Amino acid sequence: MAVANSVDICNFALDHLGKTSILSLSEGSAEAQACLRQYDAARRACLGRSPWTFARKLRALSLLEANTLSDTWAYHYDLPNDMLKLIRLAEAGRMVQVNEAPIPMYLEAGTVYTDLASALGFYIFDSTDTAAWSSLFDDAVALFLAMRLAPSMTRRKTDVETLQGMFRAALAEAIENDAQQEPLVYGFHAGGYVDARDAGSPTERAQADGSTIWG
Repeated sequence: MAVANSVDICNFALDHLGKTSILSLSEGSAEAQACLRQYDAARRACLGRSPWTFARKLRALSLLEANTLSDTWAYHYDLPNDMLKLIRLAEAGRMVQVNEAPIPMYLEAGTVYTDLASALGFYIFDSTDTAAWSSLFDDAVALFLAMRLAPSMTRRKTDVETLQGMFRAALAEAIENDAQQEPLVYGFHAGGYVDARDAGSPTERAQADGSTIWG
C-alpha cells in the first residue's frame, strides 16, 4: 500500500466533506487553496496532541549566556527551531521514559530556564514527512483538516459536530496504537503518573485532582 502524502491527506479531508479531489496543493482550485491555507495548521495541531514515537527527538540544548532569571534558575537554554512541544527535560546518560517526576523548568519566549546542567530536551518536532507517520495518524489529520474546512465549504454546524466526534475517536485510536509500541510510563502531571495509552482515551482519564495528562 502506498504511503499517503500531503495531497492524499487533503483528499481524505475533502472526501469527508463530499468535495472534489485535488491533484496538487498549487493547482489553483478553491479546494486546493483552502487545503493549502489549513493543512499545516491541522498537521501541527495533531502533532501536539501526543508524544508520537515518529515525531520525537532527544537533543542537547544550547546554553544561553544571558540569564535574566539567575536569581531563580541556574541555567538558561535556547529551544530547537523545529520544536512544537517540549515534553520534558532530560539528564545526559539517563533514559527519558522513567517513572520519576519531571525536572523543574520555566518556559519563556522560545527558551527554557532550569537548574539542570547540560540539559537535553525531549520534544515533539515539526514533522512534515508523511512517510514516517502511521496511517491512523493520517486519518486523524484528515479529520481535523476537514473540521477546519467545513465552516467555509459546507456551512453546516452539524457537519462540524459530526467531524469533531470522528476526529476524537480517530485521535484516540492513533494515540493508543502508537503507545503500544512503548509500554513504559513517561507521562506525568501534578496529580500523578499515567501511562501513555491513557492519554488517548476519549475522556482523557482524569487524575485524582481532576487534571489529565495533557491538562
